Amino acid sequence: MDPISAVIGIAALLFIIWLCIIVPMNMASNRNRSALGWVLCSLLVSPLVAIIILYAIGPAEPKTARI
Repeated sequence: MDPISAVIGIAALLFIIWLCIIVPMNMASNRNRSALGWVLCSLLVSPLVAIIILYAIGPAEPKTARI
């Protein structure tokens, strides 16, 4: 295999991992939402759909303790 092809393949794999896992995970955790749930949504549906939905729904309300 050509070394250039190997580098391009590794770069493509890293980009896909970044897009499907890292971006939705960071967006969800910054918005007080389940990072695992949104990563699974990203993997099952589409990373672009998950990112758009996370952006549209915004941050979650902080949970308050009931006494």
